[in-house]
Amino acid sequence: MIGRIQSEHLDELKVQIADIGPQVTLDLAEVFLVDVEVVHFLIACEVGGVDIANCPPYVREWMVQERSHHE
Repeated sequence: MIGRIQSEHLDELKVQIADIGPQVTLDLAEVFLVDVEVVHFLIACEVGGVDIANCPPYVREWMVQERSHHE
């Protein structure tokens, strides 16, 4: 994926992941901006077995913080 991922893109991402199956890898190397709904989506993806590769450090930290708030 490249650029900005916003909540409005999530429906399409969900369809694509469902079509490919849980063995998909989301490569975030070229992603520079996400919103909180995307962070929640990425957390759910990881919980469901989707690999998140090259996650920007700020996104990974945000995911960690969100997980700790919801546990």
